[in-house]
Amino acid sequence: MVVNFRQKGPIGIVTIDNPPVNALSQAVRAGLLDAFKQTEALETIEAVLLICAGRTFIAGADISEFGKPLEAPHLSDLINEIEKASKPWIAVLHGNVLGGGLEVALGCHYRIAHSTTKLGLPEVTLGLIPGAGGTVRLPRLIGAVTALEMITSGKPLPARKALDIGLIDKLSTENIEEVAFEFVFDCILKPLPKPIIDRNLSKTVDKNEWASKVENVLKNLPGQNAPLAAVRSIENNLFLTPLAALAIEKKIFLEQMTDLQSKALQYIFFAERSSGQLSELKGIKPRPLNQIGIVGFNELSSEIAAACLISGLYLMIIEPDKKEETHARKIIAAKLFAAKEDNFMTDSEINIILDRLKFGKNYGELFNMDFVIDAVCETSNLKHEIISILEEVIRPDAIIARLTPKVDFNIFPEQIKDPSRLIIFNFLSLCHNIKLLELIITTSASPDVLATGFSFGKKIQKITVPVLFEGGPIGTKIISGCLSECYNMIGSGTLPWEIDKALRSFGFSIGIFEMEDFLGLDRFDMTKECQNVKK
Repeated sequence: MVVNFRQKGPIGIVTIDNPPVNALSQAVRAGLLDAFKQTEALETIEAVLLICAGRTFIAGADISEFGKPLEAPHLSDLINEIEKASKPWIAVLHGNVLGGGLEVALGCHYRIAHSTTKLGLPEVTLGLIPGAGGTVRLPRLIGAVTALEMITSGKPLPARKALDIGLIDKLSTENIEEVAFEFVFDCILKPLPKPIIDRNLSKTVDKNEWASKVENVLKNLPGQNAPLAAVRSIENNLFLTPLAALAIEKKIFLEQMTDLQSKALQYIFFAERSSGQLSELKGIKPRPLNQIGIVGFNELSSEIAAACLISGLYLMIIEPDKKEETHARKIIAAKLFAAKEDNFMTDSEINIILDRLKFGKNYGELFNMDFVIDAVCETSNLKHEIISILEEVIRPDAIIARLTPKVDFNIFPEQIKDPSRLIIFNFLSLCHNIKLLELIITTSASPDVLATGFSFGKKIQKITVPVLFEGGPIGTKIISGCLSECYNMIGSGTLPWEIDKALRSFGFSIGIFEMEDFLGLDRFDMTKECQNVKK
């Protein structure tokens, strides 16, 4: 059974066990409804704990049901039932509480979370809006403006932030289920709280602030339909009864399901999920990744360093010059502080993260690293020697990763005694919001090494795409073709900013010439080489 019910004293315990992420499949929804009916029928139960087995609370809808007619019970009906319960329901949160998972938690009377929990409504990233009361209940709990920011961005919040805005009632760093059992007895002694759906919203809204936030959404998310649909749905709460707002939310949700933009975003979602799922690597476990070494400090490696630190990895950078070490540390710290808002980090947390950054004077200090990145500049004489040097000083089971923006990398495996542990990455862009990372598939790399390459990309929040060894980087070819046509347009009299404006209006997040300026013209020299590579 994917939903289990048991009683411990006056407490009913409903456990969802639907690995890997406890998705809200039809079986889970039906099981929850049955458990709800049991808890209501048993007079000896005074409160209910809703918990999930495994690594996370409900992480959203069952993606295998996407695009199919939903079978009863519908999630919105289930949440309505829980919200009207005669005894308090406490959602015990851990892992990633996303989409329908957060909507279920909003239907409960209390929410407690482990400190590592993340909570969010990411539906807009699929061209949708929350469809089970998210745009109606969330504004009533945390305010319309805060809910607008959370829903239209699609970004999850850390539990600490969720506590600050009133999304959860309690935060704990200890065993969350043990804490829940202590918390539930306090709930029993209190009157049943007013359901979120019945709380008044209009009095909490500053109309000027609301108008300003809506204007920001229109400005920052141009051409995107789902955020605008979310704005419409949230605004309905200001004028309609809760039941009417729920009905309109469902109507807008169903409209978005058939929206062409939504279908395209869902296609991208599934394509990105499958990009690293090579049949040849099925069942292959990646090697451990805890300590990362970097040789060669530059703009690209500084971005990688910051991403490694944010993801929780320990980092060693080889830099013999003390002055350069100080400079490198400042650059990485600046990148972390620049990413503070997107990653919901505090200044004190960034300082703790920086404690995982170490600098070494000689290559021998890389011995304990699991994964060593060769980021030496392409034009440096050291580039031709560094692989041999690293092989002599690192562990035999350590992986060597080479970065290259160049096309001609066919000689790389010849420079290494054990090519089975060499992988090659191509970072198409240094822009932090561009997630593409190409992993060059060589016949010499062992399967677990390739699996570790995909694992590394996932850790640093990149979408890792396999690229055949013989063909050269794909992204570079695409940019090359795009640039070639854009330069032809300039030759015909079109201005660069007019081209960028057209690309942005079509839906690109950045224009081709904006990207060229950001990365530097020297970086784009690689496109000339790319044009000579066999397709």
